[in-house]
Amino acid sequence: MLDLNDFNLQKEVEKNNEYRNESLKNLFKKFMKPNTMIRLKEEIKKSDEFNLLIPNCYNFNINYILAFGVDDIDFDICSNLAMIFWYDNLFESDDVKSRNLKDLKYCENLKNKAILQCRLRLLYQYFDKSNNYLSHIPIHYSIRCVVNFLLMRIDRKIQKNIKPNGKNGNFKINTLVVLLKNIKSILLLTETDNCGSAFSLLRTVIEEVCVFFTINDNELLADEFYKFMQYRLEFEQCGEYSLEFSKRVPKNCVFQNYLNYGWLDSLENKSRKYVFSELLEYTKMSNINLKSNFNNDYKYCCKFSHGNYLNQSIGEYDFIWILGRIGLILLELTSEYNRMFRENIEYNGINLVNWLTETTIESFNIYQKQTNKR
Repeated sequence: MLDLNDFNLQKEVEKNNEYRNESLKNLFKKFMKPNTMIRLKEEIKKSDEFNLLIPNCYNFNINYILAFGVDDIDFDICSNLAMIFWYDNLFESDDVKSRNLKDLKYCENLKNKAILQCRLRLLYQYFDKSNNYLSHIPIHYSIRCVVNFLLMRIDRKIQKNIKPNGKNGNFKINTLVVLLKNIKSILLLTETDNCGSAFSLLRTVIEEVCVFFTINDNELLADEFYKFMQYRLEFEQCGEYSLEFSKRVPKNCVFQNYLNYGWLDSLENKSRKYVFSELLEYTKMSNINLKSNFNNDYKYCCKFSHGNYLNQSIGEYDFIWILGRIGLILLELTSEYNRMFRENIEYNGINLVNWLTETTIESFNIYQKQTNKR
């Protein structure tokens, strides 16, 4: 005889599955037709092959203290299905994509690829040293929040076609977004214990910041900068310098140096070596101390560029030094953002600039303590 409680429990399970599937559809709808994805996911879950691998590939232990539950099998399968399909059909028309999803042979192959990746998921995660705990220290957390805030607001302004105050809006927005994304990459590198590459990318960020605050409102200089970017693109595509560029290079000048900083001649045409320190001369920043330290910081980061860090000793807590510099740079960028849009950088009643200032100062104090112990 059917127990009424069993019937109610079954209805509750079905309702939860429906909610889960709707969430998965919304999450992956831009990568794959949602209803087909859910259908294939259910077929995989019912297959003998998949059920045999479940005990060896998924975790069914629950850590009550950290509130970690069992692995989300549905999410894992859909992640694989959607992204494999998207990758397979990256350059196909909508008609071809639709045809593929109606093709039984293609769908069977898609399911097999997804099951293969499910089978290898523990190997995929095996040497992942991403330190999620580290991302919660104040300096790391505040940088990520400020970067996300700025990227979110910039995206909204682009969607609404809101222009920044002053001149050179496109250059400023484009460069600011690149800088913010590079900062996010540095955060990820520090999380994964890859400070050598973080140093190298920090060197790039310092240079980008100096370019940003050198060009600033100067539209003619921005045009010249973009022209040199085109020269670089031509060189990278062809392996040789264009005739137009070659004619511009001063006598006895290193071509690559001129490619990097030749656009500075639009500011002041004088004899120079076209190196970073000369770019720094024209950089205008509100934080004079930050600018004065840039040359030493840039040189220090150069030690870890071009593969040189393979022979360099990287300290266990050097990530604090990196994050402190990023905090100072980000504060300068928030100041420029505020000037561009006249907008307070606050979220849920918290002044993010004040918070970032506090955590940045704190990071320098903490790093100094461990330096004094050496």
